[in-house]
Amino acid sequence: MKNYEYPRPPIFKARTRERILREVRRRKCKVGVEIGVHRGEFSKKILERTDIETLYLIDPWVVGGIDYPKNDRDEDMRMALEAVEPHKDRVVIVRGFSMEVADQLPNLDFIYIDGDHRYEGVKGDMETYWPKCNDGGIFAGHDFYLRHKCGVPRACYEFFDSIGHEFYVTRCGYWPSWWTIK
Repeated sequence: MKNYEYPRPPIFKARTRERILREVRRRKCKVGVEIGVHRGEFSKKILERTDIETLYLIDPWVVGGIDYPKNDRDEDMRMALEAVEPHKDRVVIVRGFSMEVADQLPNLDFIYIDGDHRYEGVKGDMETYWPKCNDGGIFAGHDFYLRHKCGVPRACYEFFDSIGHEFYVTRCGYWPSWWTIK
């Protein structure tokens, strides 16, 4: 694997991904999606800390993926359903791969990408979901870690450079988030 040369340091704005949720609330985002739900911990935070009326939760919950090669993915899905249970009237579960189910979703005010962390997966999600993000909406994702071999940073730099749009990175610990306003 060739090392990717990052064109510039990231622009740090906001301390944590929870700060992004304050922006979701401030902007009165009503329809959102989280791509890559795992056990629903962040899904629960989104529902508790925002006024999102409909949150689509997309995850294939399959064994053998790059991120979860040996996990019991049915148990992960059960835990995710349990995590969002108090908010089930605001949740739509979509069990599938993000790029394959995108046409089932309406346009969105908030998009959070945390699924396939390989370069091709992240870039594909960005290219697929950017057109679905409403103007003034929040387009974001997780795991912008420059020293890890996941493809998130490279996909972010290449995608946003290709459309001439600036993006930001949180300062939170080991796995920062990236985000922008469309």
